[in-house]
Amino acid sequence: MGVGLYCIGMGRPIVYTTAFVLMFFILATEGLQSNATTKNCMSKTRQTNQTVPLLKTVKDDKTFYPGFKEGKGPTVIWINIYLQSLSAVSIENMDYEADFFLRQRWNDPRLSFQSCFNKTERLTLGPTMIEKIWLPDLFFPNEKRASFHDVTLRNTLIRIYSDGDIEYSTRITATLSCNMNLVKFPLDVQHCTLKMESYGYTEDEVLFQWSEVEQPVQISNNVELPQFHMDISKDIKISKCSSSYITGNFTCLQIEFTLSREYGYYIIQTYIPSILIVVLSWISFWITIDAVPARISLGVLTVLNVTTQSAGLWMTLPRVSYIKSIDLWMSTCVLFVFAAMLEFALVNTLVRKEVRRMTLKLKSNESQSGKHSSDPVTHALKDITYGTSSSSTVLQNRKLARRVDKAARIMFPTTFLLFNICYWTVYLFVL
Repeated sequence: MGVGLYCIGMGRPIVYTTAFVLMFFILATEGLQSNATTKNCMSKTRQTNQTVPLLKTVKDDKTFYPGFKEGKGPTVIWINIYLQSLSAVSIENMDYEADFFLRQRWNDPRLSFQSCFNKTERLTLGPTMIEKIWLPDLFFPNEKRASFHDVTLRNTLIRIYSDGDIEYSTRITATLSCNMNLVKFPLDVQHCTLKMESYGYTEDEVLFQWSEVEQPVQISNNVELPQFHMDISKDIKISKCSSSYITGNFTCLQIEFTLSREYGYYIIQTYIPSILIVVLSWISFWITIDAVPARISLGVLTVLNVTTQSAGLWMTLPRVSYIKSIDLWMSTCVLFVFAAMLEFALVNTLVRKEVRRMTLKLKSNESQSGKHSSDPVTHALKDITYGTSSSSTVLQNRKLARRVDKAARIMFPTTFLLFNICYWTVYLFVL
């Protein structure tokens, strides 16, 4: 019995030892399997990094869009744009220049690979790999000129994720047309667009969508426009569209920029100088009607100034078939200055008419009496000026000429003020 108890006592260490050996064997086996799996995965990853088996298949078959052979429907291209700068808005050429990063993301199952660690594992490829994968045929319908940036290498980013997602980003500088309506120029608001469209794939094959993961349009804080104001939160609108041609319906996306012109420059350079010229032409109404040279010089000077200013301004504007607000303003200023010249012509005619008649009368009297005055015109002017003439018609005409001058002093400023009220109200608040 004692021997039996001893055997039982010795059995516990044997059981513990056996359990420990079994656990070590199991852990070692699992470690070897895990190490083999990791080596196998890393080996595949190296092959993926070498892009030999991964990209060769797509290179041989990149003429077809992803999912073409499987018949999975259109390939969705998620698009995001980062606007680096917006500048050179030209009213002469009706275009603007934009520098932006175009980011596209889509899924190509042919480029999926085994992930060793997590689902977000990715590969970053160089610009030389662009020719080896399928890319969307995106283009800009309203583009005039465009170029990629290639200093020091082409500014291109390609990332391939383990699930087959591809992220493609490139930097582009483009000059884009903008159909401007200049009716209110320079008090205008312009709507310029950036349109992206598929060139060869219809909506049944490729479909553009705005990115839902990130903000579709991002703008750098350094974007500044010298002549325009743009509120980033309100003046940028994105939309989806579809372009129909005889070859089919093609997917497209559109960004609309609302540009409000800063007209402070034109206030200082155009409006204020033209107002001063018009006011200067009114000084002739306070100059005596006998100072003919002074009034003629002032009238001619103001007419020449306002016409020169108008011609210089119109040289910088495009030739359009409709009347712009600046055209109406300058034409009205020319009209007011020219009207001031006509007013002087009227006043001078009223006075000189009787002078001419009196001169002829004096010459006739002198010829009859045989006495000759050295200057009958000067003698007649003195009679009229100092009221020594007995002709009541002359005095009446002089009084009428003075009344015309006095009326012009009130009518011209009042009319110009009413024009200003109507002009600024209509173009700032009505149209």
